[in-house]
Amino acid sequence: MLYNLLPAEIISTKILKHFCVLAFSFFIVENTLAQKKSTGEILYDSAKESLARNEYSKAIDWFNKCLPIAQNDKDSFLLGNTYVGIGIAYDRTGNYENALQNYFTALHWYESIDNKKKIGGTLKNIGNIYRVLKTYEKSVSFLNQALHEFDVIKDSTGASNVLNDIGILHMELDSNYKAIRYFKLVTDKYIKYVKPEVLPYVLNNLGFTMVRVGQISNASVYYQASLDSMQKRNDRYGIALLYGNLSELALKQHNPDKSLLYSKQGLDIAAQLNSKELLAGAYKNMSVSYSALGNDKEANRFLLMYSNLKDTFFKEESARKYAEMETKYQTEKKQTQISLLQKENIIKNTEITNQKLTRNFLLAGLALILIIALIIYRNYQAKQKINQELNYLNTKLDEANKAKTKLLGIISHDLRTPVSSLLSLLNLRRNNPKRFTEEEQDKYDKQIAASAGNTLEVMSDLLIWSKSQMESFTPYYEEIYVYDCFQEIIQLNALAASEKNIVLINESPGTLTLCTDPNFLRIILRNLVSNAVKFTPQHGIIHLAGCRQQNNIQLSVKDNGPGMQPGQIETIFDWNSIRSDSSGLGLKLAKEFAENLQASINVVSEINMGTEFILTFPVRST
Repeated sequence: MLYNLLPAEIISTKILKHFCVLAFSFFIVENTLAQKKSTGEILYDSAKESLARNEYSKAIDWFNKCLPIAQNDKDSFLLGNTYVGIGIAYDRTGNYENALQNYFTALHWYESIDNKKKIGGTLKNIGNIYRVLKTYEKSVSFLNQALHEFDVIKDSTGASNVLNDIGILHMELDSNYKAIRYFKLVTDKYIKYVKPEVLPYVLNNLGFTMVRVGQISNASVYYQASLDSMQKRNDRYGIALLYGNLSELALKQHNPDKSLLYSKQGLDIAAQLNSKELLAGAYKNMSVSYSALGNDKEANRFLLMYSNLKDTFFKEESARKYAEMETKYQTEKKQTQISLLQKENIIKNTEITNQKLTRNFLLAGLALILIIALIIYRNYQAKQKINQELNYLNTKLDEANKAKTKLLGIISHDLRTPVSSLLSLLNLRRNNPKRFTEEEQDKYDKQIAASAGNTLEVMSDLLIWSKSQMESFTPYYEEIYVYDCFQEIIQLNALAASEKNIVLINESPGTLTLCTDPNFLRIILRNLVSNAVKFTPQHGIIHLAGCRQQNNIQLSVKDNGPGMQPGQIETIFDWNSIRSDSSGLGLKLAKEFAENLQASINVVSEINMGTEFILTFPVRST
C-alpha cells in the first residue's frame, strides 16, 4: 500500500535514515572490537574442546595459537589457563618434561594475579607429575601446598580433588588402608563437591586399592561403577585405564580369557591416544594375560615392548631438567620477593631519615646515656657468658676424662674376650686335632672366623677413631654413588640378617651422589645397619634410603624393631651410654664420624614402631 507524505514527514524520514546508518555503523565497529577481544578466548575454547576429545596434538596447536594473543592483550589469567592446557596435553601423552615446564610457567602467571584457586589447581598438577616420577617428597610438598590454597578460599571441590591425589600417593607407597581412608573421605564427605569428570577416577582408585587389600567383590563393584561413568562421558583415557585394571582383576578371579579381552580393548584405545603411560600398562597386561594362558611367545613379545617403552620414560637428562625448571621458578619467585622488599626498605629508610632529622638534637643526650649503660651491661653479660662457658668446658672435660677411662676399660674387655676365645679354640685344635668330628671342626672354624672378623672390625673402627682425634687429621672427600655404598653395606650384613630372616632394602635412587669421606661413611652405615640387625626381630625389614632435599642430602636407616623410650633416645650417643655387654660404642663412633664430615645424625623412634637413624649432609663439590 502506498502513502502520500507531507514535506515534514519527508524530512523526518531522511533524519531517521541517517540515524539508522550511523547506528548500524556503530554496531559494526563495536562488534568488531568485541570480536578482537574475544579471539583469544575463542581459540582457547577450541583447544579445550580438542583436549576433551583426547585430540592432544590438535589441542596443543590451538593453545599455541592462543598464546601470542593473550601475551599481546597482557591477559595473565588467559596465559595461565593456556599454559595449563598445554601441560595437561603433554601430561596425558607421557611427555612429563614439557608438562612440568608448562605447569611452572602457568603457576608464575597465576601468582602474578594472586588467583588462589588456579594456583591450587596448578600445584596439584605439579604434585601429580612428581608422583608419577616417584619423587615422593616433592609430590607430598606440592599437594599439601595445593590443599592449603583450597582451604584458604574454602573450595571444597578443589580440596576433594587434592584429597583424591593424596590417596593415590599413599596407594603408590603401599599404605593401602590410608589410601582407602582418603578415597572414602572424598566419596562420603565431599561427594556433592566432586566434579563429574573426577568421580569415576576416585571410584577407580577405590577399586584398585580394594584389590590390594583382598576385597575383590568390593573392587569389582567400584570398577564397574567407574567404567559406566567413563563410558557415559566418553572419556577414552579413563576407559583405557579401567580396562587395564579390569584385566588384572580378571586374573585374580582366575579368568585369563576375560583378562586378555580387557587387555586388548585397553591396548586399542591407548594406541589411538598415543599415550606412553597407557601403552606401557597395556603391554604389561597383555604379557601377563598371555602368560596365564600358556602362550609364552606372545607373553615375551609384549614384555619386551613394555620394557622398551618404560626405558624411555625416565632419563637422567630429563631428571636434571625437571630440577632446573623448579630451581628457575623458585629463583624467579625469590627475586620478585627481594625486589618488593628492597622497595619497601627504601620507603621505610626515607621515613626513618626524616624522623631522625627532627628529633636528633632532642635525643642526643638520652642516646649517649643509653650507649654508656649498654656498654656496661654488655661487658657484664660478656663476663657472665665467659664464666658460664668456662664452667661448661670444665664439666665437659671432666665427663670426657671419665668417659674415656671407661672406654679404655671397655676396649680392653671387647678386644681381650674375642682374642682369648681365638687362642682357646686354636690351642684346642692344635693339642687335640683328632678329637673333633668334621662337623665340629667346621663349626669351630666358623666361630674362629667370626671372632677374628669382629675383632678386626673393632680394631679398624678404633684405629680410624684414634686418627680422627689428631688435630692434623682431615677427612678425604670424594664423590660416591649412595646406591653402591648401600649395596656394599647390605652385603657386609647379609649373613647376620639372613640368620634372622631380616630383609635389607636399598631405596636410594641410582643417580644420587654424595661428596664425602667414603671410609668414614662406611663405618657410620655399617654400625647403624649392624645395630639395626641386632635389635630387629625375626622376619623384620630394614630400609636404607637416600634423597636430596634442597641444599642437603639425607640418608636413613630404618627398622621395624621394638623402638626406644624417649629417655633412651636422649642419651644414646653419650659416652656414659657405652656398655661392654652390648657396646653402644658403634653409635658413639657414628656420631663423632658424622660430625667430622660436617653432618648431623638424628634418631626417630617409638615403642613397637621401630627406629630410624637420619644422616643429613650438606651438598658440597669435590
